[in-house]
Amino acid sequence: MESMYKYCKNNKGGKIVVKNALLILLILSFFPNLSNGQTFYILGKYKINPTEQKIWKSKFFSETRKGGGHAWGEEYVLDSTIDYNSTTLFIIGNQFIFKEHISDKLNWSFPPQLDFNTLKAINIDVEEYGGSLCRDKNFLYRNSIGIEQQSKWEAISLSGYKTINDFVYQKDNDLYFLSQNFKLKKIENLNLDISTLEKVMGNYFIDKNGLYLLGGYSTRNFKAEKTETGLVIYQKEWESFFHNESIQLEKQNKRKWITPIIKAGYFIYNGKIYSPSSSNSHLPLPINSMEMVELGIKNSSYANYTTTFLADNEHTFVTKGKNGGYGALEERYGNKWFVGNTFFEKNVNQWKVISRGDLGILQEDGENLYFPSQLKQTNRDNYVGIVIQKQNEFYAFDLNENSTLKKFSKAFIFNFDTKSYEELNVTQYRYLSENLWIYKNRLYMYSSGIGLPIKDLVDTEKLHFITHHNKKTNFMINNNSLIYMGKFGGISTLGEGVNKVQILGDRIISDVDSSSLKVITTDILRDDENIYLGSFNGISVIPIKSLGLDIKVFTE
Repeated sequence: MESMYKYCKNNKGGKIVVKNALLILLILSFFPNLSNGQTFYILGKYKINPTEQKIWKSKFFSETRKGGGHAWGEEYVLDSTIDYNSTTLFIIGNQFIFKEHISDKLNWSFPPQLDFNTLKAINIDVEEYGGSLCRDKNFLYRNSIGIEQQSKWEAISLSGYKTINDFVYQKDNDLYFLSQNFKLKKIENLNLDISTLEKVMGNYFIDKNGLYLLGGYSTRNFKAEKTETGLVIYQKEWESFFHNESIQLEKQNKRKWITPIIKAGYFIYNGKIYSPSSSNSHLPLPINSMEMVELGIKNSSYANYTTTFLADNEHTFVTKGKNGGYGALEERYGNKWFVGNTFFEKNVNQWKVISRGDLGILQEDGENLYFPSQLKQTNRDNYVGIVIQKQNEFYAFDLNENSTLKKFSKAFIFNFDTKSYEELNVTQYRYLSENLWIYKNRLYMYSSGIGLPIKDLVDTEKLHFITHHNKKTNFMINNNSLIYMGKFGGISTLGEGVNKVQILGDRIISDVDSSSLKVITTDILRDDENIYLGSFNGISVIPIKSLGLDIKVFTE
């Protein structure tokens, strides 16, 4: 038995003690070339040695040591039940399992009735359905793939159902659709064309005859009352009305097929904006799709969620929550100071977002804004929050009751190449993502009050995040370079003072064929040659052929 102790606790001292030799083994196990010529790869709870054709499985242990100490952690135990030459490794989301362990009573990763021979991934977007979806010939499954917690599976029996497509099924003469709350619901009062029926988003479907909202919808109004002081107060109606019937929302143009334009949280059909949400509102948003812009406004790191505005010249709508669609400002924020403020309701589509409150932009003299650097660092007293530009002027605010709207004349940014501050040239600036920005073809990252450039050279002009269903993964791609920006446990730096830079290290790899990349989860990709695992250590590259295993990866 080969074991690896992740940690142990000494009862007497109450401290965590790491076994040095075992820690080295843990670190080396992520790299393909070891000093003894062996090759180890870590996939989930398995450690694989293709040279020796051996596989170890991680198991929890807890034991009392001599002298009264107690140790617990995980150990890798050689698994003799796996036949290296005949086994199959199944990969579904961030879960890995060998076929010998599928029927293991101690295995809680997969339901015992799951048929891997007919299994198909339907949707890996855990936000839309509260978990990823897959099906085999007998069941529909929902699983919280992508969430680092004990796996939870739910199943719907397909006995007696005929599969029309992944989201529509027929039983006897009735049609059923898979709803957002993971139920097969009967479709009533509609005559649908089965051959062209397909899901758009949420409970919205289309066929050759038009657009439909299936499973019912609810209505709830907001009343506005103006007080004697001129303050507008919004009051919810306590009673909401749910309508059980499925309805047709749009009729298809007989001369031309209307293809929906699908975005994250909304879609455009026949020039109208529809946004699925928990309330299943059947009405399109009163917004002009020709004038509309989508603006990420505020990042919430703790919730891994971005508040986004949809705006035209006359309206502003905001995301209701991580899993919801768009609603009016007052619907989400009630009576906060910016609700009813013309600045936030008119011409918001003219804004340019400089920071979503995550770049540490600061004020120093009350008139100008500064990006953080080694020369000027952010603290709680000078931090300004969200920053936008409108008509060559800069504004700072936050979306809470303690904030106000402040206008600034200019913004200054640190240029690493000149080692000095200069007035921000907005045409050469790009907000990239949380804590990341690009200025004059150089990538910068904010951390702990300081903004530092990234040493590793990348062509920032084409640098972008890999997306799936219009939602970002934690990987960026640039020509043939792959960069992982998720699960940060710290980052290395080089140099001192204004010469200090951040080093991506194993978070960036080259010679990746972007054309064949497929998304497994936000932290796992694959192409024709490799599996790419993002972790706190960076990117682990698992060469599929070098493993010498039969591997089956389930992707959409």
